[in-house]
Amino acid sequence: MSRKVLLVEPNYKNKYPPMGLMKIATYYRNLGDDVTFFKGDLRDLVLDDTYEDLKTQLYANDSSIMWEKYKPHICMYLKKGLKDEFDQIPLSNENVIIKSLLEYYRKYFYKKGLELQPCLLFIGILQSKPLILQNNFVRLQKE
Repeated sequence: MSRKVLLVEPNYKNKYPPMGLMKIATYYRNLGDDVTFFKGDLRDLVLDDTYEDLKTQLYANDSSIMWEKYKPHICMYLKKGLKDEFDQIPLSNENVIIKSLLEYYRKYFYKKGLELQPCLLFIGILQSKPLILQNNFVRLQKE
């Protein structure tokens, strides 16, 4: 069974990820899991994932528009709910389905925050032992 593994690194200046995270990534890749590194604020990661889900839905409803071109406006609307940003998104006022999708994903991002991705396995380091956070339970990985 392939899992999605997210390795989170705090947002500080460095050239490479910490050695411990790289070792954990190798371990899980050898097990066949999909490993992703992320550095910085998790809200940005959640925003990107929410945008990707929304973009899929937008293309399913209207594939004639290049939605990537409007990513800054869509992300700003998802983040802050600004009417000006909403008005700059094509068909947001004309198409009821697109309007409802934008509103739904805005609420989805706003209300869920960091709980949006329960399918991910979060891994960190605590006292040089891997710490597994899954389904809101914490356990130390056996060596």
